[in-house]
Amino acid sequence: MTPSNPSQTSMTMDALWLALCAAAHDEHDSSGLVVNDGESWSSTHPIADSAHDLAALFVPLLNLRNPNRPIVVGHLAQSLDGRIARMDGESHWISGEMDLDHTHRLRAFCDAVLVGAETVINDDCRLTVRRCEGPQPLRILLDPSGRISEDRKVFQDSTAPTLWIRGDAGSTSGVGGHVEVLVLPCVEGCFDIHELLSALNERGVHRLFVEGGGVTVSHFLEEGVLDRLHLAVAPLLVGEGRATLGRSLGLSLADCPRPQVSVYPMGEDWLFDCAFTRTHR
Repeated sequence: MTPSNPSQTSMTMDALWLALCAAAHDEHDSSGLVVNDGESWSSTHPIADSAHDLAALFVPLLNLRNPNRPIVVGHLAQSLDGRIARMDGESHWISGEMDLDHTHRLRAFCDAVLVGAETVINDDCRLTVRRCEGPQPLRILLDPSGRISEDRKVFQDSTAPTLWIRGDAGSTSGVGGHVEVLVLPCVEGCFDIHELLSALNERGVHRLFVEGGGVTVSHFLEEGVLDRLHLAVAPLLVGEGRATLGRSLGLSLADCPRPQVSVYPMGEDWLFDCAFTRTHR
């Protein structure tokens, strides 16, 4: 992101974030700090050193476009030995405070945040924006077998709208009025990812944040529709635990995805920004 006038005052991290978030949702930044020339976004002010990584991580998400489906960005936090949780599901917290801030920014930046049933069952997550400024995303729960109980926070907390995607209508009498149920066909306990993205595209979801868990992120990667993966690696050894990606992604190493990767320090953690193109999938 190159400034048009380097002599101007540098943008702080907070100012840049608000400009990026506004651009993501309105395609227009009223502050004039970032502009779109029809092809890509650029800054109108130089960026403070402390904000360079923020620009490097989020400007590519602004510039990604796909008219046929939402842009999909995933995020996972893992230990050094490739675990996202203990065997009993405990995962709070593998990564540190700065990665939690980053997760909330991804929620605010994207139109919707999606998780699988296992994440809701184990973490009882709210999936709301609380650690940064920005709008609340549509919360999407993938629950092909109707396993999520109605006492989970996402059903009781009406801070953000919630789309409960199930393989059958089932009973939803105990959830709040902010919850909508969408029934999609599933095969062998899995939704068709392309059909799911088409349904979300029709609902105006242009950027989708797949927050977890590992199996859910793996499905999107396996189907070749994961555009970006932000993988936080923490200085922690878990030993026996749940693997980061729970599915095989190739018949051989030559078949496995090999993304372009940039690495950023994030407190005590490291964030790997993995960019996938057609040739990398």
